[in-house]
Amino acid sequence: MSELLKRGAIGSLVGLFIGLLIAYGTAIQGFFLKDLLDGYEFRSYDSRMQARVANVEEASIDTVVIIDIEQMSVAAPEEGGLGNYKDWPHAYHGQLIDVVSSGNPRALLFDIIFDRENTFQYELVRALAASGRLLDENLKAVTEQYLISNDPQRFVNSTRQSGRVYHALVFEEEDTLNFLYRMDSEPAGYDPSQHILFLPKEQAERLPHGARLGNTYVELLSAAKGVGSANFPQDPDGITRRAPTAIYFEGPGHVYPSLAMSAMMDVLGIPQNGLNYDFDNHILTLTDTTGAVVREIPIDDEGRMFINFAGRFKTFYYLPYMYCFDPEMLDPSYWENKIAIVGTSLPGLMDLRNTPVQESFAGVEIHANVLYSIMKNEFIRPNSPVVNRTVTILLSLIIGFLLSLPAKPLWSLPLAVVGIAAWIIFAYSQFITQLVVWEVVRPIFGISFTYLGVFAYHFLVVEKDKRFLKSTFGAYISPEL
Repeated sequence: MSELLKRGAIGSLVGLFIGLLIAYGTAIQGFFLKDLLDGYEFRSYDSRMQARVANVEEASIDTVVIIDIEQMSVAAPEEGGLGNYKDWPHAYHGQLIDVVSSGNPRALLFDIIFDRENTFQYELVRALAASGRLLDENLKAVTEQYLISNDPQRFVNSTRQSGRVYHALVFEEEDTLNFLYRMDSEPAGYDPSQHILFLPKEQAERLPHGARLGNTYVELLSAAKGVGSANFPQDPDGITRRAPTAIYFEGPGHVYPSLAMSAMMDVLGIPQNGLNYDFDNHILTLTDTTGAVVREIPIDDEGRMFINFAGRFKTFYYLPYMYCFDPEMLDPSYWENKIAIVGTSLPGLMDLRNTPVQESFAGVEIHANVLYSIMKNEFIRPNSPVVNRTVTILLSLIIGFLLSLPAKPLWSLPLAVVGIAAWIIFAYSQFITQLVVWEVVRPIFGISFTYLGVFAYHFLVVEKDKRFLKSTFGAYISPEL
């Protein structure tokens, strides 16, 4: 075997060893190197996402519109607002539903968790009006108007009559210290049969779990066309990158779709048994009533999809709540074939999340991104762990062979640098143009440590004999010879 081929074979073995060590050694659950490299991989993913949305203009998407409870809407009535949000009667939301629904939207979602309204003041006024003691005609008229505009039942009635309204669920962990125990069924008075998914148990148990249902306004849930989880679990570093497609409610053994999935199922014509989770291939298939496959969504081991952020904060069109609430301010025809989501961008209402594209990002716009991704059939596609491991091993092996060909190991340093740069450019271009996620950190570590391994072999083995001969005969033979 020639010296060149011998060096190439040894370099390949070094690369193979390094590749196997990194691919499998850093994938052991609980091993600190796994958490470390996964953290760096997340940062690489975030930088790719930021690069992809860097030139997206604000308010460039209006097929999904956010009805925003913002500063102007919660201003004092004398300043043209609707007053403090906590003082809003539920009838406001009923009026909003009536106005928006009259414009024929595809769906109207509420990213808000509602409790029953305190109706003491309303009941007091109604009892006073029913007593017949109001003799002043102006006072009677004001009282009647108050009863109409503050009717607490209007929200439920409008939800039911619209047939396009979707309400949010919040699932919680058990907290025995605060007497919040695991629930064995849904709250009394709520029939979930029209809202849950029909999945095989082995699929359902792989989904994120919920021990408790935090909603208490069951009459409102029952009136909705659909309901869905609004939970967005964070990754270990506190950043929201993935969204559950469904939640497994442990007690009753029921599966609820996410809020966005609940709406999109009706938009796409997906029945309750139309979801199939293939965890082996990490694909969620949506099938319509005819059996046709409508969507194939890449998922992780828990059935979560990576959120395909269309842009930074306010890439979607935001409209003040008070404008959408009043048909004289915004013509209801604006909502034709649009999807509307009611939420808030106010920091004081605590719905801001840390995301790959921005540290302070309104939670309601995360739902908008999920909706838009499913609507456009554009999903982030992470490679499987098998593909990632194979890539790390092959790159290390090939680079090991190439690095060992130059006679001097330092001469191969530019090749290692070029290899790393080429892989980063490839991974970034694949994500930006195709939404395919290739691992970056482990391949880079594979190339880097393979170079160090080849260098160490040359220094400790190949150069050792040369140093021995030089030191042995240097005293007897001239340096030139």
